[in-house]
Amino acid sequence: VAAPTDYLVWYMARFLPDAPSKKPSGEALSKSSWCLFCSLVSWFGAFSMVRTFANSQETLLVALSMALVGPEFIGGRTERLQTQSYHARASLAFFLGGLAASIRFTALAAYLPIGILLALQKERFASKIMYLLNPCAIFGILGIFGAMGVDRFFFGFWTIPFLGNFHFNVVLDYADLYGSHPWYWNFTAAMPVVTGLLLPFGIFDIKRTVQNGQEGMRNLWIVVFCYLGIMSFNGHKEFRYVLPILPVFCLLAGQRLGIFASSVGGGRRLFLMGLFVLANLIALTYLGLFHQSGAISVNQWIISDAFGHSARQDFSIHYLTGACHSTPLHSHLHAPPLKFTTFTLDCSPLCRADPNLTCETDQFRIDPVKFLTESVNGQCSAKDETCASSTSDIDLDYVVTMSPYVDLIQPLLLEMGLREVKYFPHSINGAMVGGVVVGDEFKSGSFRHFKLLHGVEISLEEMVVFALT
Repeated sequence: VAAPTDYLVWYMARFLPDAPSKKPSGEALSKSSWCLFCSLVSWFGAFSMVRTFANSQETLLVALSMALVGPEFIGGRTERLQTQSYHARASLAFFLGGLAASIRFTALAAYLPIGILLALQKERFASKIMYLLNPCAIFGILGIFGAMGVDRFFFGFWTIPFLGNFHFNVVLDYADLYGSHPWYWNFTAAMPVVTGLLLPFGIFDIKRTVQNGQEGMRNLWIVVFCYLGIMSFNGHKEFRYVLPILPVFCLLAGQRLGIFASSVGGGRRLFLMGLFVLANLIALTYLGLFHQSGAISVNQWIISDAFGHSARQDFSIHYLTGACHSTPLHSHLHAPPLKFTTFTLDCSPLCRADPNLTCETDQFRIDPVKFLTESVNGQCSAKDETCASSTSDIDLDYVVTMSPYVDLIQPLLLEMGLREVKYFPHSINGAMVGGVVVGDEFKSGSFRHFKLLHGVEISLEEMVVFALT
């Protein structure tokens, strides 16, 4: 979905109102080219859009819907509101909105302001209300039914997945059990990280939009702030949750970047473009290839090692990492004819929501030796959802843990015939540059240290594999 989204950014940019340029049009890149440049070099777009996130599908559908109504919503061409082609495009846009809401109900945070702003372009009050009903509501509901039909075809029964998502995150508010942030986090942390070097140009565009009163730019900013504001009501926040407004931000910042670039010489313009590319490439390379890569590397190594045991096909792996969702599990362990039985530390919502229970993740972090000893002896809690898969039920072939726990549990694992066989770099948890230490755990003896340059040293948290020998 990454390439179509980049194309949609380029396509929508043609509807942006023209801005004055200090260079003749023949010497400057078009506004569409600058908006596309912002989308292509965005580190977060490159990092997220190629992954199987539901947010990526939501982002594509929101961008496609905005492109369908682009002439009116962005370009402000109200004279075309009565045409049949516009009604057909708007109907398709909100049908896609229903599909997007079925994937992630948070898409409503984008489609609600889009529908309201388009309805306000109508002259009569009755026309505004009718527009909210048709095409907004009617075709949005049809989109939801269309998604239900797709789910019925593949699952074999009728289901409405987004209602479960809504019930879990909003009604039960279980998402907060896995971390929460203050209401302003989307504005002060998420947007600066997601937009990166585009942020100053976006802020400058707000000023220009207020001064010039351009309707199309105003509409885009309303969508951005509505989305961020509505998503701020949820305590559990992640960077990827604001991904759907990144293409919109590329439109807003791209035009301002183009105006700024056209005011400087060709050499400085190339330097500016190179700076954008280099800064985003460094972030993408580190976060895409190295940061928390151990979770994938460890499973790839286990598969390779398991294939070396030609006489066996069934293996067991216990992930004792002290964290939830520490590895991608079966998505990276699917290697027929091999079969893997996996055990992970319980951190289920029912466990976290019950103040009388201590989740396995917390038990292991508090006392790894005690937890492992009790698991081996089958002394887990009857309320524990993973109790049936305790280490007493099956033989252990592999144990995966994090480097801080190695010295604590290694003696017990050696008694069980498991030996330390492989280390995988997972994340940088501290650094020292010229005697200045960054990271509270840098001086901990649980992490290995590596010198990169003179006066530059980092400490690594690693994933460690113990295997049956």
